[in-house]
Amino acid sequence: MKSCQDVDRCMTEYVDGELASFERHAVDAHLDACAPCRERGRIERAARALLRERAARLTPPAPVALEARCRAVASSPVAAASVAPAARLGRRWRAPLSLAAAAVVIVAVTVGFLRFSGQAGSVVAAELALDHTTCFALAGDVSEPAELASLERSFEQQYGWHAGIPAGLEAPGVELLEARRCAYHAGQMAHVLCRLDGEPLSLYVLPQGVRRSAELSSVGQQVVIWSGDERTYALVGNQARPVLRRVASAIQRGTVAVP
Repeated sequence: MKSCQDVDRCMTEYVDGELASFERHAVDAHLDACAPCRERGRIERAARALLRERAARLTPPAPVALEARCRAVASSPVAAASVAPAARLGRRWRAPLSLAAAAVVIVAVTVGFLRFSGQAGSVVAAELALDHTTCFALAGDVSEPAELASLERSFEQQYGWHAGIPAGLEAPGVELLEARRCAYHAGQMAHVLCRLDGEPLSLYVLPQGVRRSAELSSVGQQVVIWSGDERTYALVGNQARPVLRRVASAIQRGTVAVP
């Protein structure tokens, strides 16, 4: 029987139906006995279905800054070497990728390189920028703003833990849309999708308040990070950094988490 690590490495090919029959039977046997890997497979299938359903939303051109960043990463010898183990990703796509969709693959490689080189702050910024881009690309049109307290309640009911969305997020010009749970290298985080004057904006709530304040640019997005209430917060968007800084200050002034 395959190990969990073996199954994790081939899960995408398994879900896509690309494994040889003997490999598929081995994965089937493992999934029958391993609940965590079964859940991993369920999530992979759901993500695959969502990507197919929303594929048309991934076709708009990428922001100019993101395009430049992706091209620079793609031409880097280090990135080229890092892409080699993931080259099999190419055959999973049955239609040409737009640059915006290709950026997801390139940024994932960039995150791996930054981890290897020890640039911790840049790792977090790249992960958040990647998640912000993909979540908004796949979220569809969320037209109705939501109340902060209702987002916190629905998040807790759905995921079983308190997100800690700061009350100060109800700042002027900010519309709250949806709260979801997303993954990053250290575990799970709460992701609040918003609009700032009509443009996409994300607030992330990471459960550990150990990161120093930082303002970074990553893959076409601005990232403002700070800690408080034993949590780490981050704003991500393509707005000008002074704009995000003002919103971050407004959040911090009323940063008491919603009960």
